[in-house]
Amino acid sequence: MKKKNSVKRNTASGNGSFHCTGLSPVDKEMEKFKLIILTIAMGYKKAKLGFTIKTADSEFWSNSVAIAAAIRLNKSGYYSKKFKDMYKWDALNIKFKKAVVSVKLGGLAKAEIKNTIKIELKGMLDDAVSYINKLARKNPFNSEAIVTGAKLLTCGKSRRIKQDLEARKGKIEGEVKLSTIAEKVNGRYVRTRYYWQCSMDGGNTWSESFLSDGAKYTFTDMPTGVKIFFRKKTLTSKGGHSAWCAPVDFTL
Repeated sequence: MKKKNSVKRNTASGNGSFHCTGLSPVDKEMEKFKLIILTIAMGYKKAKLGFTIKTADSEFWSNSVAIAAAIRLNKSGYYSKKFKDMYKWDALNIKFKKAVVSVKLGGLAKAEIKNTIKIELKGMLDDAVSYINKLARKNPFNSEAIVTGAKLLTCGKSRRIKQDLEARKGKIEGEVKLSTIAEKVNGRYVRTRYYWQCSMDGGNTWSESFLSDGAKYTFTDMPTGVKIFFRKKTLTSKGGHSAWCAPVDFTL
């Protein structure tokens, strides 16, 4: 049977050395990576308002005030990165409350003004949901606490996030199949050259780089019962060379 790619050990100071800043010694850093991978595998909880523009004015206003206060007070510590329009949000809450009171005094014109403010406030609430979802996506392990701490509801189903580098057993003995997320530059997929390496000594030395034009690669002749580390980097005409990704380990 024809072999796909046999791995050659390379202990030279070039490709053989571990150059990733903050990743040496690998054994210590892998504990952090395992936690990250665990949270990624769990997916994250997305936020939703739980009410609409048709919700009664008094309830709509009280919900908006409660959400704004929870984010501003930041008791959980998850909202350290400030919501950029907080002052505008507070002003809209006050403005809407006054408009609701004015409508009770009568007047069609006042009702139209109130409805306009309510629509603007709904837009602000939607922006707040987007802000919370960005925080949740970056911290999937605590995503539910991030959502509920902001007085929002979680969506019924969490979305799975694909991790940067995945390793799995191939169909043939000794095969390890790697896959990664296709490269994007400025939000668009671009033609990419992928570089793949493995290490059998905890990342002290790395194999020569194996190249592919796709986001998948298969290593063959891998030993069984040995923890093997894998990493990859990319090259694009627009983005140049990337750094080596955080290594993942796999044992056949």
